[in-house]
Amino acid sequence: VIIGLLELDPSSEEVAYLKKRAAELAHIATSNSASISGAIGVDLCSCDMNCKFCSFGTEWGLIEEDVIYSKEEIIELVRAYVEAGVTTITDIREQVPGSYLINLNVGEMSPAMAEAAYRAGATSAYHVIRMREGIDTPFDVDLRWKTVDAISNSPLRWLTCIEPLGIEHTNEEIADRILENLAHHPYAMS
Repeated sequence: VIIGLLELDPSSEEVAYLKKRAAELAHIATSNSASISGAIGVDLCSCDMNCKFCSFGTEWGLIEEDVIYSKEEIIELVRAYVEAGVTTITDIREQVPGSYLINLNVGEMSPAMAEAAYRAGATSAYHVIRMREGIDTPFDVDLRWKTVDAISNSPLRWLTCIEPLGIEHTNEEIADRILENLAHHPYAMS
């Protein structure tokens, strides 16, 4: 079924119908409401991992100067987001009061780290096994899945994505990653 959906022509009547029905179901499921998520990077630095698809790779030379925000700058950015109505963010709640969810975009985590993040106030963690992880990236795929399990087996909600997507990825590869992710019980996947 997944491959059949991926093979549909995006400009076809079938896809137009599916988009319409999906929108209708989304409105029903959410009672016509939505939330706004915001992300604040605490730094903009080149990365020595040099993943083939990532512009942050040191080898590509696109980031000429590292930028690291101070705690005060981050708090001001978060404050502006919350005042604008953002409902999910990464933050230190005592510095910026409000009713919003705290999501972490994380590297590798152990079960103890996931539990500690939850106890510190985080509600969810984003972590992804990228398409062709271990081929287009130097990361250890098994270690990445251990982090996924640490998150999904903790009180944190595991958020993930199918990424990056490019013309080099087959429908079968995409379907396999969707099914692999579903087997690890994501709270949300895009």
